[in-house]
Amino acid sequence: MKRAGSIFGMGLVFFGIGVAAMGCSGAPDTADPIEMMGAEEGESRVEPADGPYMRALVEKAGKQGAVKIDLADDRQFGFLKERMARNDINAETAPRVFERLQLARDKAVAIKTGKVHPSVATASAGAADRCGIYIVNERLDATAFSSMARGSCIGGATYSYVDQYLYDASWNMLDFDYKEEWNKGIAADVRLSAVPPSTKGVFAEGVVYHETTTTVEAYYYATSVLVNHMILDAPSSAMAPELPGAQAVKGPEMASAVDHQYTLDAPRDFTGDKSIMMCLDRNTYSTDCDYKHTDTGACSSLALCEGNTAKFPVNTPTYDFSKLYMPMQGSSKLIHGPNVNADNPWEIQSAKAWVTMRTAGADTPAGGLCEGSLTDLTGAPKVVLKEGIVAFQKRYQIVINPFAPALGNVAWEDHCTDNGKQIDLDVEVTLYQPNNALGETLVYNWTTRPTTQNPSAPPMSIWWGCLPTGTEISLADGKRAPIERIGVGQQVVSDDHGRTLTVVDVVEGAERRPLVRVVDDRGHVLTMTTTHAVPLANAHIVQAQEMQVGDQVIGKDGLSTIVSVERIEYEGPVYNLVLGTADELGGVSKQGTTMFANGVLVGDSRLQGAITQLRSDEAALADRVASLPVEFKEDYRLSMIREQKRAAKR
Repeated sequence: MKRAGSIFGMGLVFFGIGVAAMGCSGAPDTADPIEMMGAEEGESRVEPADGPYMRALVEKAGKQGAVKIDLADDRQFGFLKERMARNDINAETAPRVFERLQLARDKAVAIKTGKVHPSVATASAGAADRCGIYIVNERLDATAFSSMARGSCIGGATYSYVDQYLYDASWNMLDFDYKEEWNKGIAADVRLSAVPPSTKGVFAEGVVYHETTTTVEAYYYATSVLVNHMILDAPSSAMAPELPGAQAVKGPEMASAVDHQYTLDAPRDFTGDKSIMMCLDRNTYSTDCDYKHTDTGACSSLALCEGNTAKFPVNTPTYDFSKLYMPMQGSSKLIHGPNVNADNPWEIQSAKAWVTMRTAGADTPAGGLCEGSLTDLTGAPKVVLKEGIVAFQKRYQIVINPFAPALGNVAWEDHCTDNGKQIDLDVEVTLYQPNNALGETLVYNWTTRPTTQNPSAPPMSIWWGCLPTGTEISLADGKRAPIERIGVGQQVVSDDHGRTLTVVDVVEGAERRPLVRVVDDRGHVLTMTTTHAVPLANAHIVQAQEMQVGDQVIGKDGLSTIVSVERIEYEGPVYNLVLGTADELGGVSKQGTTMFANGVLVGDSRLQGAITQLRSDEAALADRVASLPVEFKEDYRLSMIREQKRAAKR
């Protein structure tokens, strides 16, 4: 199961340094956290029972995923109950919720102790997890530490509890909040903000508890400890004049400062269309792609193109079409750290990158890790630590020189690279000092996710072509032409009333996965990639992989019925068209960019992307539209009373 990824940056923005060795001390305090809001530093100690124990589990897991709370473990089960009880959520105030929790606990204990039949244990072990939690640390400077915790379930949940705490490194609470949701649970967010202490690190941690129609799941997540006082306050551009004289110990001078000195330079919205499109096997004349690789031309070398310029060399001896190569480039601010001297320099301890899903997939909640994408970049020659002297003081800078590491397989089980699927990149680099007796480490993190400070961070998605060579498209002049021979400026018939649209771009790619072939009762045969959009006669739009025998489609010569649907092996070029000038689109609905392929109405590239996103949204809303089960009505009523009490305290 894929779990929520570790998120620490500000939408492609580097912002913090983690001091992983900072300890957790002090006895638990069960005081009401709401009553402690606004307390002075040192007066809001509210370390949850077994908080350090749970945090250690996250550290052990490598922070790429939330830790699933083991309900059969007395300590973890007690932690979850205590956490919810702080907010007056218990067996009396939420009877049905806690009845299901206790049943799940009893079952987990029975399985763990071998008191159930092996078949029951095997079936339970094989049940797919549906939920998770991740935390985005959105800002850290001298004035504010803000973060967001998101609980998410595939298709939603009947009941969701999400909380988040901000602590300093000594477990003094800085801020706290929680949320309950009923028949939602797609993206239950808790946002916090507090003034960080000037001399201590800070971190965020949270718990999520979900009850779906089939599962009871709980997770815990904690970020690295971050400190803002190790980051230079002055803009690095102000120090740039002194850099030419820097005494570079590990490589050339530190990277020149730019206005966006906190950001990675890649991946980025190169085309300026408010999205980042990773185009696999595209030809160079496709202008919609920010990054691409093709079989021929300038972008067919051992490097990804940004636009039409080969810029990001891959980290494999040959280009492997089964891999997703991710362009990376950037640098950190100029930094310093504790105990820095000539005999004890900082070094890179580890570097890693991974991909998560921005929108929910078939088997992964929003924010979940794309399985197999976690990649160790430690020792990669393009990820380096530069040393130099700035204003007579030693300074460091992490520099990611342009390259494209392979992050997982393009055929991930949860379709992370399906056409138009929105994903995000996370990068983490950890520094250490070999001779530091305290064992301190600095953790640097970037992410492409949208955050409070960068809410419009563009979505990143993977794109392919869609119709194989030889597919005939109906033209405005009454003729038909193979899709591979159609060029920009030609007009195609776009509906059964004779409306026409202009071809504004031609998308060409390569497909190495099985295609869908459908046959209707009029003899039309059409082959498509799995996510190609097809409007049905009932006004629904489906993906090719969703088509069934009996579906009615719109043909050039009238309605017809699908009589055969099959998967066929294919390896070769595929194509799609982008239809509609700006003027034409003004009179066309978002679902109207269509064309006739082999006599059957199908979507163009725009509609294909729209239907892919729609499928994610529909899956996310599936349980919200259902009515709340009767057995939860009393729990819901009591939760409204809790919310009224909270509102009265604010």
